[in-house]
Amino acid sequence: MTKLLAFTRGERSSAAEPIVTIQKGGIFSLNEAAVRLLVPEGDPAEVRVGFRYSEDGKLVGLERVPPGNDTYPLRKLRGSRSVLVSGRAFARHLGLDLNRSRRFFAHMHDPQTLAFRLDFDETSS
Repeated sequence: MTKLLAFTRGERSSAAEPIVTIQKGGIFSLNEAAVRLLVPEGDPAEVRVGFRYSEDGKLVGLERVPPGNDTYPLRKLRGSRSVLVSGRAFARHLGLDLNRSRRFFAHMHDPQTLAFRLDFDETSS
């Protein structure tokens, strides 16, 4: 018989892993750990990003960029350490299914770009 282990609340927090969620409808959500990677100093609400993608469409990035055309603000959620980025047009450009939410582990691709692979989603909902 397989022994079942008891879950202890402090064992692993999803906030410790940088995660980007593409929500239904195309909103990109960055958890606190992802925000800290992309914006190590300062107020995330003052940061703008540009969407980047590889030729094969499997690697996606959010690059910190100066304000201008084709840039998107990070929006803080009241009472939360997560931020949102409107990415519906970008997600449609890539042909992503926007009828479900998907979560991806993120990493810094370069000093200005938080990236994740679309072919390695953590969960589906």
